[in-house]
Amino acid sequence: MNRLPLRHAFILIPFVLACFAISPTARAVTPAPDGGYPNANTAEDDNALFSLDTSQGTDNTATGFEALDSNTTGNYNTASGQGALSANTTGRNNTANGQNAMLNNTTGSFNIALGDNAGFSLTTGDHNIDIGNKGVTGEAKTIRIGRVGTQTATFIAGISGVTVAGGVGVIIDTNGHLGTVVSSERFKDQVKPMNDASEASCRSNQSPSAISTSLTQMASHNSALSLNKWKR
Repeated sequence: MNRLPLRHAFILIPFVLACFAISPTARAVTPAPDGGYPNANTAEDDNALFSLDTSQGTDNTATGFEALDSNTTGNYNTASGQGALSANTTGRNNTANGQNAMLNNTTGSFNIALGDNAGFSLTTGDHNIDIGNKGVTGEAKTIRIGRVGTQTATFIAGISGVTVAGGVGVIIDTNGHLGTVVSSERFKDQVKPMNDASEASCRSNQSPSAISTSLTQMASHNSALSLNKWKR
């Protein structure tokens, strides 16, 4: 019995298995990714996550020169771009995308900055969203979009033609600050419903000028009452 083919088969099997093990299709990517560190931290480029304490800081991603460079124990931060979140030390759950985005943030958390120098001035405040805006030192819970004097028009879909049940009117100041106006009734005295008084005025035989004079006198009287209240 000729056993030579069988012997050759046993020799070829390990060789074929070895080829599959090192073939490019058997690997995830070529070359293999680098920048992986303990506790799910990822850093790519010079000085990225340079100061990290890997025993405490977890789940950080830094891509770009000096991104998250000063971060020591901050967790769940994502910095993409040269200098992004560079000064951050213990701040957590921040997302900074763009050159020098949130560059000066140190302990602020849950902030979002998008764009070149976005959130550049943020330091310790939490829950800010800055898109194309540097933000303001120390502020918190503030949304800033665009730069005054740079963007001169705003278009937002889903507002025009959409009705809202209830609510109040929105105003805007020269700095682009949005807000609402509330009634000043709390500053007035002896405010009463008119009921049928206005209807009776419309049915009266008084001339329009006489009605106007009466209304002016009523307004002056109410103003005087309010003034006396404040004086007391």
